[in-house]
Amino acid sequence: MISKITTEKVIDFPKEDLIYFNVGRDEKIYRVFLIDDQLILQVVKDHIIIMNKSLNELDSDSYIYLIQEINDTIVIVFEQDYICKINFLDLKQNNMVEICSFLLGVNTFHLDENGLLWIGMSEEGIFDELNPKGKGIYCINLIIGEMLFEEEFKGIMYECSSIQTLGSELYTSYEEEQTIVISTFSYDLNPENQSCQKKKMYHLDRKEYRYCDQLYVSESQILLFNNMENKQYAFKIVDDEMFIMKLFLDGIDPSQCDPTYKVVGEYLYILVENKLYRSKLI
Repeated sequence: MISKITTEKVIDFPKEDLIYFNVGRDEKIYRVFLIDDQLILQVVKDHIIIMNKSLNELDSDSYIYLIQEINDTIVIVFEQDYICKINFLDLKQNNMVEICSFLLGVNTFHLDENGLLWIGMSEEGIFDELNPKGKGIYCINLIIGEMLFEEEFKGIMYECSSIQTLGSELYTSYEEEQTIVISTFSYDLNPENQSCQKKKMYHLDRKEYRYCDQLYVSESQILLFNNMENKQYAFKIVDDEMFIMKLFLDGIDPSQCDPTYKVVGEYLYILVENKLYRSKLI
C-alpha cells in the first residue's frame, strides 16, 4: 500500500530559542521560547499572536510535556526539580494554579476532547512504594479532578511510550521482550458503569521499528512515528489485521533535516527549521 501525503506551509515559525510547540484542536499554536533565562508562552491564531506571557512559575530548565487548552483554561504539564506538575492557566483571570504534582517517571501525556489527561508511565516510575503492583497508564479527569480507571491498567504493561484516543477508544504502544505492542481499549465514562477494557493487540518487530514515540489513529489507519531516526511508519488496519504502508510526505525529506511532528485531529503538523507544515491524513 502507498500513502502519498501532500504538505502545505501554515506559517513561518521562528525556531531560535524555541523549546516547545503544540497545535490545539482549534488550530491555535502554542509555543514556548527561552529568552534571557525566562520561559515565554506565545499563543498564535490565524497568524496573530493573541497571548504573550511569562511563565514565572516555571524555571528556565523545566521540561515541558504538554500545553493545550480546554474550557478557557490552558493546561501546562512540566517537570521541575524531578517533580512532574500539572498547572492550570486561567485565560479569564490570567493566573496560574497548580492542580497536582507527583514523582512517578513519565514518558508521555495526552489530553483528549473529554478533558481526560492520559499519562503514560516510564519504566523507572512503575515499581515503587506508591505503585507496587506496576501500572503503565494513569488517567485524570481534569474537569472534575478525579482519577479514573484505577484498577484497569495494573499489570498490563510495565511501560507506556505513547497514547492516543479516538472517541471512546484508547490506543497505546509499549514494549515487550522482542516486540512493540499497540493495544486498543474501549472505555465508558458513565458513572454507573465506568470501565476500560482491552480489545485488540498488534505486534511489531522491535528490531525493525525500535520505539514508538507518537501514535496517530483514525478509523482506518494508524500512523507510527519514530523521531529518533527521523522515520515515519504507516499501518493500515483491515479486518483486524495490520498492514504496513509506504508513506510519502511531499516536499519534506526527513533524512535531510530534523523535523518535529504533532498530530491533531485529521492533520499532521511538521516543524522543519523555521517553517510549520500541515498534511491532511485521510
